[in-house]
Amino acid sequence: MTQGCGRPSQGSIYVIDSVLEERMGRGQGWTLPPLGANHVYLQRPLALRLNVSKGDVIIVKVDLRELLPVVASSGTIGILGGGFSELYQAAESVLLAVTVQAIFTDGLGKFNADETDGLVLEYAHFFDLVSGALVPGAEALAADYASTDPYALAQSVGFNFPPPRVSRYLSHDNKKVTVSVLKFVSRLTALLGYDKVDVDLTVLRELRELRIVAMFLGLIVNLIVMALSGLLCLLIYSLLMVSVETRTFDLGVSRMVGMTRKGVVQLLVVQTLLQSIPGWAMGLVAAQVVSVALLSKLAAIFKATISFQLQPMAVLQASLMGLCVPIVAAILPIRKALGTTLSEALDLSRNRVSAVAVTTTRSGQRKVPVALVCGAAVMAGFGAMIYYLLPLALVAFDLTMMLYIFMGLLLGMIAGLTLLALNLERPLEHLLAGVMLCWAGNATRSMLHTNLVAHRARNRKANVSQKSST
Repeated sequence: MTQGCGRPSQGSIYVIDSVLEERMGRGQGWTLPPLGANHVYLQRPLALRLNVSKGDVIIVKVDLRELLPVVASSGTIGILGGGFSELYQAAESVLLAVTVQAIFTDGLGKFNADETDGLVLEYAHFFDLVSGALVPGAEALAADYASTDPYALAQSVGFNFPPPRVSRYLSHDNKKVTVSVLKFVSRLTALLGYDKVDVDLTVLRELRELRIVAMFLGLIVNLIVMALSGLLCLLIYSLLMVSVETRTFDLGVSRMVGMTRKGVVQLLVVQTLLQSIPGWAMGLVAAQVVSVALLSKLAAIFKATISFQLQPMAVLQASLMGLCVPIVAAILPIRKALGTTLSEALDLSRNRVSAVAVTTTRSGQRKVPVALVCGAAVMAGFGAMIYYLLPLALVAFDLTMMLYIFMGLLLGMIAGLTLLALNLERPLEHLLAGVMLCWAGNATRSMLHTNLVAHRARNRKANVSQKSST
């Protein structure tokens, strides 16, 4: 590539079809209009090295050695004298006098991001330029170039998903994205002929390199969702339990004047929803605002069209967390409210905290031990996970399943430590009482242990303001 009679400079020539590339969404940040005949775009570093500016005329040398045997007919090659004649070798390159229409800095997706010496020609004018600039004596070759369909010489064809194509790649599961792409490509190759094309999945190859990052991000998000769900259950449970225990007399009066058990349940469910619905609504609004801010930045970085609307699945998950999880957390407070007899609820003189709990079981009563069944099911699930799912993940090299198994083991360890702490609670109370109250008498320590036993159930409900009974 030269400017007039100046020093030659090497550069890369990109022949593009602006209309087709705009339809395919390639290089959406490219704002320059289609090129006119005998015009080119120059990249800024190359323009500075050539010392040219907009409107200058430059001479571009184009290598046609790979294109000439394809375009030229057998008769034309005979006229040129074969591959070793001077006329044939002179036709292997051409000098084009073109005008610099504009100077650009970044390819913006039109070609490689690391390219700095790019020159852009319009595909629709390329063969006409070459046909009119061939050496004298190559008129037959010029006619071949002029009559050639440029689109019939394409060696590679790019296909896109139908719009919105970006949504096909938004799944955090690389396997789902791969299956979707392969289904689309399989239909194309079946139409074109499996033995006639070589498939190169460029976008899928780039995404595959990032699958580990997406997997860890998905795992972190799931951990956050599980932690927030647990905290939400604990919060709603504590609030409702405190409300039930402080409003026992009010509920008893309501039941005395005609409120049924169903009415008590409806009252507590409505109270639960009144506490959760405002948070659910504000959370969706905050999520929409944050999504717009983040996705607009990503759209500007990647020069892609991204919808700023919340996905239906995300709204569904948020609704399940905001509405269904509080209902689940309200089950135990509702059982507590319904388990209190009317006489106990209306008796204000009797102490509601009892240090002794008496359970009567009839010999002929058949009741399913729910706690025992749930514990056995959890242990069986852990056993299946360790002896079946973990080897399966190792054999299949499924890192996603492996990380979820490790997360399950971690949660199991936390649950085990919690059970261990509950079992050691009583010995630790005696140990601390003996150390901290070594100066007190046996009566004081006995009264302390009695109060701890009486208030243990309430203390586990995160109700810190308790009254001691003597």
